[in-house]
Amino acid sequence: MCYHWKVQTIFAPIYPEELRIPVARIRVLVDSYSERKRTGVIRLGYPSRKHLCLLFKRGELLNSYLAQPSAALEPLAASQWVKWVEAAGDAYTKIMSLSVRGLFVSKLLITVGGGTTENFSMPAQLSDYIASLEGKAGTTLLRVNWNRAMGGIFFSDAQDETHSVFLSRETVVDETGVHKNFSTWNEVNCAVEMAALDLSVDTWREWYLRRAFSEICRLMLSRFEVMTGRALVDSLVRLVSICAARNNLDIMISSRKVVDNEAFSSPADAAQSYREILTEMFSHFSSVVGSRLLSLTMQEIVASLPELERSAISTSELLPEGYGYASKGA
Repeated sequence: MCYHWKVQTIFAPIYPEELRIPVARIRVLVDSYSERKRTGVIRLGYPSRKHLCLLFKRGELLNSYLAQPSAALEPLAASQWVKWVEAAGDAYTKIMSLSVRGLFVSKLLITVGGGTTENFSMPAQLSDYIASLEGKAGTTLLRVNWNRAMGGIFFSDAQDETHSVFLSRETVVDETGVHKNFSTWNEVNCAVEMAALDLSVDTWREWYLRRAFSEICRLMLSRFEVMTGRALVDSLVRLVSICAARNNLDIMISSRKVVDNEAFSSPADAAQSYREILTEMFSHFSSVVGSRLLSLTMQEIVASLPELERSAISTSELLPEGYGYASKGA
């Protein structure tokens, strides 16, 4: 799919110290990134103001996006980006090593369209604006641009899921919470764009699938601990870890909460991975409490979720076959 909004400035600036490297070296760089199982973004910039972003998770190329002036952002398949790079010639190259969560926030910054924009002329104004959103903004994505730096802040209802990425000529910062540079960066003019929340955009759908999966697991563990006792739930936690490891997923349950250090190439990829774990969980519980009680409990759990999570579940067919749900008001 194409993303029908004009190119944003995130990752676009080419800084003076960047080297322009030939195609052969670009291929060596990409191969090295894969072999070393690196996570992050390689941005290739061109004098035509086009740029290509390659997103890697533990050495796997998840996505590639071509951005060009006055055109829709274009996802490129593996065979497409290679041909495009070979035809485009030498490129200015910036490498951004990130955590998996930082990679996901970067993907949001690349793919999500714009919304309302605020312009600030003093650092203190931006600091006050960010402070006004912390803990109150719900799910919100801010895209922040100065002349000499850029970045983004992803706010979530859960405080430990808020994450920021900050980039300047010398620095790549990627951390949980709001990094101090957003309040201390000493540059006069700053444009802050609150990105639009749109479930037709794959990256937003991936996020809400993630939230739905996490909430389903949390509520299942809580309810079935009451029904069956702690020992059975503890065995399920171990089962989830085994299933995730078998599928090369960095997902675990700690203190009855899902710890999800994953990013996916698409909502379909995310749904398939989450569905496999849920199938294991459902099979485990069904053998103890019976399929009817499990199905009724799942209907209650899913119906209790916020609308956006329920929409993501429905459109992506997250639940294994045989476990439908009744939406609110049904």
